[in-house]
Amino acid sequence: MKRIVILIFVLTIILSACQSEKPVNNELENESEQAKLAVEVASAELQNLTNKTVLAGIISGDELVILTPNLMMPATIKEVRAEVGDWVNIGDILLTFKVNGIDDQITLAKAQYDLALANYNMQMDNYNFALDNLERTRILYQNGAVSKLELEQAELRASGNQINTLQQQLNQAKSAYDIQLSKTKDKTLVATVSGRVTAVNATIETAASPQTSVAVIKDGKLKVKFSLPESLKNELTVGEQLQVVLKADQSSYSANLTQIAPAVNPKTAMFDCLAVLNLDDSADSVLSAGMNVDVVLVDKNTESLVIPVDAVKKNGEESYVFIAKDGIAKKQVVQTAFDNGEIIEIIDGLALNDKVVVVGQDFLKDGQAIEIVGGE
Repeated sequence: MKRIVILIFVLTIILSACQSEKPVNNELENESEQAKLAVEVASAELQNLTNKTVLAGIISGDELVILTPNLMMPATIKEVRAEVGDWVNIGDILLTFKVNGIDDQITLAKAQYDLALANYNMQMDNYNFALDNLERTRILYQNGAVSKLELEQAELRASGNQINTLQQQLNQAKSAYDIQLSKTKDKTLVATVSGRVTAVNATIETAASPQTSVAVIKDGKLKVKFSLPESLKNELTVGEQLQVVLKADQSSYSANLTQIAPAVNPKTAMFDCLAVLNLDDSADSVLSAGMNVDVVLVDKNTESLVIPVDAVKKNGEESYVFIAKDGIAKKQVVQTAFDNGEIIEIIDGLALNDKVVVVGQDFLKDGQAIEIVGGE
């Protein structure tokens, strides 16, 4: 009986011990679950990367010609026939002007001309009469009816010297009158070169001034001047097409590289370059010499292994990521290359389809338990 009691007591202790161990094990399991950090991941993948280098540039003209009117008298702008962006040829009329206050001068010139003409006609009548009188006087002289002195006086009156003088005076008066008449016609500003209009400083019905002008780029070619760092000199070749972005509104244009200086500019320590813009009429009306632009050099790389840039952390010179594998975050040192602000090229340390932590990586330690709650 005693042995039975002892056996029951031992069994009771064993059962109590088993019951007490079960809550301990559950508590450890709960602590393990709580230690897992929720993260999001992304896969390392292959992409074609585009590397862009932006250089500052400025638009310039091949040869800028400023055309101004040659007006001898005050005038009003009557017509503006040229607009910015227009192509003009030599001889094209750009502006027309109406000369002011010309009527009084025409009236005066006309009166002087009429007076000279009347005097000339009167003197011509006298001259013709003198010629007839000379013939009669010669006959009379030959017959002894008049003296030699009377003959000489008749010859003097018929000499025509005075007529020559009057003819010159009449011609001068006519020329002065014609000049004034020509002023009644619209004066014009004519293109002396062929090219693209880049500026028009003229307004209809306003007075012409020394500032009235039309600017024309000879041959109409707008160019971009920019400086190329020595490190990029071998990346470009003459004839290559470049992207040009206008800083004012971010509009984009193409240009062909036409010149790379053979030597470094000592002032900038870079190579001076020149590119000709490829423009249509709509672009010509927007762009003009002096505008600031960005010259974009695009370098297309071969297929590269990339991950989101936020996945990469740095410790001094060391770059690393956390790889998610089998519920554990493993720290992995990587070597990076090109970075476009969104993705980063990995040239060593990762393999295709490796899962890297992109959210929660700031709180991870090597070997920490994780739970993937988002991403791939």
